[in-house]
Amino acid sequence: MAEKENFFRFCGLLQDIGAKVLREVFFDKYVGISGNSTLAGYLANYKQHLASLLPNTLRIEQFDLLYPSSGGAPVIEDLDITLLCLLFRNLDTQTKSNDSIWNDPRNHQTYQADVTRIRLIRNKFFGHVSSASMSNAIYNNEVSNLTTIYQRLVQSLPVGRMSYIALQELIHKELNDPLTTGLDKEVKRLKEEMQERYRNGEILKNFLKMIHFALYINQKWSLSYV
Repeated sequence: MAEKENFFRFCGLLQDIGAKVLREVFFDKYVGISGNSTLAGYLANYKQHLASLLPNTLRIEQFDLLYPSSGGAPVIEDLDITLLCLLFRNLDTQTKSNDSIWNDPRNHQTYQADVTRIRLIRNKFFGHVSSASMSNAIYNNEVSNLTTIYQRLVQSLPVGRMSYIALQELIHKELNDPLTTGLDKEVKRLKEEMQERYRNGEILKNFLKMIHFALYINQKWSLSYV
């Protein structure tokens, strides 16, 4: 079961912490630098541009997160890695959306390159997943790689945003807390991820394997207190 545990822990490191880091960077490099103090104020300047990306590049439900039909303000915590990476790429003032850095970040050490690295890692493990498991060797290598990317991004942030120490605490917690902590949320998110990107029997089979593993872990954790 260790390889399946590796997979779930890596999911949390990538999805949960990755989104938190990207939100911090997006607010600093895009929202803050524009002179706006709120996400709503910043996005108001780009509504027409983002609307032009519908429906192929930007989905309706994503657009509604940015510009709620209810008339309320967007909440940055609602923006996941997929949407954040899209915003980085299409709202960047230093590059164009078709710049090579958004597809091939090699030999670049800019924050744009690190955003692309996170997106490519995500696509690698969620876009082409064949099983809900990860060997120790791959797990250790990918955790080290992802942690280094997060550290670079956070170290570029000003005082007042996520600190290096806070990042290290988040990573330690994600990789060492009992796996059942937040497992139901992780399973739900993986289900939504796979339903969104792939709708075929092979992916469904793999997801069922993850569900069975989640049930096993929950049962094992509960019995330890009997």
